[in-house]
Amino acid sequence: MASNYAVRVHQFSTRLHKAFQLKPRAAFTCSVGSRAEQKIVAYGLDGTVQIWDPYTQMREAGLARAELGIDYAEDMAQVSSNILACVPKIVSGDTHISSAADIVFIGLNLPLGGRQSNAAMEAQPWVQSPHVGQISVVSGMSCSPRGHSDKALFLTGGAKDKDVYMWSVEIHGTRIMSTSATQKMMAGHTARITALCHEPICNRALAGSANGRVSVNDIASGRLVTSGAHLSKCAIGSVTLSPTNANILMASSASKSEQVRIYDLRQGISCSKSAITLGIDTPRCQSRYSRSAWHPDGGLVMYPFRNGTSESPEDGLVAIWDTRYARCDVEGPQLHSPHNETIWSICFADARGPGRPTTMVTASSDHCMGFSTFAT
Repeated sequence: MASNYAVRVHQFSTRLHKAFQLKPRAAFTCSVGSRAEQKIVAYGLDGTVQIWDPYTQMREAGLARAELGIDYAEDMAQVSSNILACVPKIVSGDTHISSAADIVFIGLNLPLGGRQSNAAMEAQPWVQSPHVGQISVVSGMSCSPRGHSDKALFLTGGAKDKDVYMWSVEIHGTRIMSTSATQKMMAGHTARITALCHEPICNRALAGSANGRVSVNDIASGRLVTSGAHLSKCAIGSVTLSPTNANILMASSASKSEQVRIYDLRQGISCSKSAITLGIDTPRCQSRYSRSAWHPDGGLVMYPFRNGTSESPEDGLVAIWDTRYARCDVEGPQLHSPHNETIWSICFADARGPGRPTTMVTASSDHCMGFSTFAT
């Protein structure tokens, strides 16, 4: 194959660790404390929220379902250096589960240097939401102050009202003290919001919905920057920006094909304007809960595929495209199988010196967390 073609063979080394009693919902990377130590936050349908060190591959802290006060987390994001935001999912009549919270904040008190002693997490239910009805998704904002700040900024999307809001909250240590302001985005969605992200260059909110539409709003004014484009006939699963260029957007969907579209935001977003369209024809639709990811180098794109006709070993696949090379949209991706059951999310921890290589973290229906290092 010519040297400028898309497929590069990567050699993987993967270790699996049992983490959940039921299926996971997702895992994501967060930077904790004044030293911005990278941790993995994982949460599942068993109602747990867990903090993992991606380099030692050890669980450092966690909250059980009763401590969290909800059945399980529908979505989560980091909103400050020591605070996570959790969207509650209430499905039972358990008297130990409080259904009053619109959102649950989780304060993190994690010792530096990976020490597990005295690690603590504290849940804080919150009821002052600007939404009408349940929140469906949350996203931190990259301009949100880090370190010893008294303010945090984040975005939420609604399941019932289909609206998008920016929140500004006052914090003290690891606790939210008050909501100081909210700003509604005039996004015009007609289906539940399923994906959010913040674009820091122009300070814009990007929102995807269950009917395949993506909107772009100016956060300061709330006005719609684009009219909104239906990028897919299926639900948008994630909208994420390249870690090396915040103008480059990846939008993934639950389609049977063309699951990933990549856009240059400077040129607008629509089905006809996608810079790259990636996908594999599959016998069934993907899930809107599948979370794709960029590699930290900004070139590799990873998507978790369900390839079988039902839950099977064919589902534990990660498709890998290298978008820096020609024909990546027509050459088949490399397929890696770290699990034997459906992978729901992929995230990365950056290389941080000797003994801390770039690590791909996967969460799967086999109830395990997978930690993979790889090289060409």
